[in-house]
Amino acid sequence: MAKNIKPKVSKDKIEPFDYSLVNDDHQNAIREVFELLKQHDLENSDLAKELTKRFNFNPPKQYDIKNSLFVQCCEQAGVWYSNQGHIKEGDTEYPLVAVQDDTRKLDEIVKVAVQLYLENTAKKSKEE
Repeated sequence: MAKNIKPKVSKDKIEPFDYSLVNDDHQNAIREVFELLKQHDLENSDLAKELTKRFNFNPPKQYDIKNSLFVQCCEQAGVWYSNQGHIKEGDTEYPLVAVQDDTRKLDEIVKVAVQLYLENTAKKSKEE
């Protein structure tokens, strides 16, 4: 793939984008566009379908961060986390998160996790 493709620009004219020369930077940009479409519930829109076709882009499956036990513990403990990107395993992307707080707040995550563990263990014992 070609690198650093820029549209030919003159004072009065910008030539059409050549979709046959899409590179990794373009793919990263279109990935960000798809994130915005998803945030606005437009990932299945005609626009998303057209972009998928033009850029030959297949959005990867993404693990829902709300299904993460760690993230659930952070939320219950009132600890803020930030998404730092994704790591790809197989055909699924998993969120990378960062957490920073004072030790008292981080200890709350541990307390919530232990509480959830004990609750789940008690449920399993009752089922048996």
